[in-house]
Amino acid sequence: MSEVLDTAKFVWEIMKDGAKLTTAGQTVNLLPQGTNVSDISNWQGPVSYPEYYDQLSAIFESTLAAFTLTANWQYNGTYIANFNVLVEGSLDVLSTLDVSATTLAGSFADDGVAELPYQIAVVFKNVIGGSRETVFRGVARGDGGGRSTA
Repeated sequence: MSEVLDTAKFVWEIMKDGAKLTTAGQTVNLLPQGTNVSDISNWQGPVSYPEYYDQLSAIFESTLAAFTLTANWQYNGTYIANFNVLVEGSLDVLSTLDVSATTLAGSFADDGVAELPYQIAVVFKNVIGGSRETVFRGVARGDGGGRSTA
């Protein structure tokens, strides 16, 4: 495929110290270079690809954190528009959760569909249990497909 895609590399914090941050308007598009979302038709979706994060107390065996991290995007059979990550869940008062999302350089797969690799990093901290980092990795596709890569 001879088209050049705008390189989609973006990093944004979604939660810091357990509080949601304003991420409105922070989306990533994977389109032909020099085009906008409005230049391309037949958008569908959004499609969602959720990952689940749970943290249990080793001492009390209770839930300290339970979150759904949802990558979602629009697609038109080839390209990706308005990729973002939503975070929803609950957190123990003695804990903090930091979530950041990173998109990597997009490319075309062998079938001519744009693919956007991404990762969602979660850092959980608790005053009793220390800290733990978990990274979810996935790929969003311009045909509405998605997959976990880790």
